[in-house]
Amino acid sequence: MLILEIIGGVVAVVLFLFLVWLFIRLRSNRERYFSMVFLKILIPKKEGKDDREVEKDQYSTGKDFKEIVGVMSQFFEAIHSLYEEDFKYHFIGQDFFSCEYAVIKGQIQQYLVVPLEIVPLIEKQVTSFYPDAYIEQLEDYNIFQPGSKVAGCYMKMSRSPVLPVRTYQRMNQDPLNGITNVLSKLSPEEGAAIQLVIRPLSDGWQEKGRKQAEDIFAHKSSFNWWNPLSWVGRLFRITVHGVEGEEFKENWDTNKGATRTTPMTDEQVKAIEEKNTKRGYETVIRLITSAPNLRQAKNQLINLRSAFAQFATTDNNSLSKTKWHSMNALIRNFILRTLWRNWTQRLAGSKMILSSDELASLFHF
Repeated sequence: MLILEIIGGVVAVVLFLFLVWLFIRLRSNRERYFSMVFLKILIPKKEGKDDREVEKDQYSTGKDFKEIVGVMSQFFEAIHSLYEEDFKYHFIGQDFFSCEYAVIKGQIQQYLVVPLEIVPLIEKQVTSFYPDAYIEQLEDYNIFQPGSKVAGCYMKMSRSPVLPVRTYQRMNQDPLNGITNVLSKLSPEEGAAIQLVIRPLSDGWQEKGRKQAEDIFAHKSSFNWWNPLSWVGRLFRITVHGVEGEEFKENWDTNKGATRTTPMTDEQVKAIEEKNTKRGYETVIRLITSAPNLRQAKNQLINLRSAFAQFATTDNNSLSKTKWHSMNALIRNFILRTLWRNWTQRLAGSKMILSSDELASLFHF
């Protein structure tokens, strides 16, 4: 009986501490939700003839857009300084903010939606990397019109979050073109928004990615206990190579003294390693469309999702829509700019982690 009482007491204390932690975290996040400031970012177009010609040449050759997008990657690297290591942040959580595209009455606009406390830091970093940027503080925008119908979804990673999606480094044109082309097709009666809520992560998540890269490079095959073919294949390799080092031996190049790899494998591992050298952000992506009728809203949502196909890779990762979610919760979380994911993502337990390069590919000025 004494042991049961001790166990019960420990469980009660742990539960109490968890509820205290949850209360503090929810209250802190609630304060962030209701202190959000909307920063509309405008980058002036070149007015002079010579400047316009230079800008036109840069984009037409397709050579310099990587440098332009790279500036935004540096911006995300810099604002990772938001991450605080003080003990109290284990309770109140890290600050987060939202990067957003919005189409309002046919006009495409870009916003950074940030808690009031970090507005000076964000404004300073934006003007540091974009000296010509014009930052305007506005009230919350509204993509919904009276009587309009709404469609929406979350975007999630198809595979492990340590595997990268395609970034601007491996594209032949600015990924922003694919996004703005879709957004520009909306009529004045329609509205849409792409929302990326991000929170800096501590370093350490990269270790899993490095381990994944090592396994791929060493040709370590996955073994599925439920698949009879996996059993047959593994038994064959054990028969030929023995239990120890079976995957290693079958790919060993005796001439080079190393395992054999293909150019595709090399590129795959290189992309993973590139992600592992960058800062990481926990990310939630929401897509929302509104239109006079539901079918029209759903069609525009399909078009909006199509803009994310350019980030897919066959060997690493891609972004796909969630199948089940509550529309009421989605709209509420969109309006509050929360980090809440849909229930299927929470059950799966895997958070979306994007590097500074991946974020810059998805959102840049």
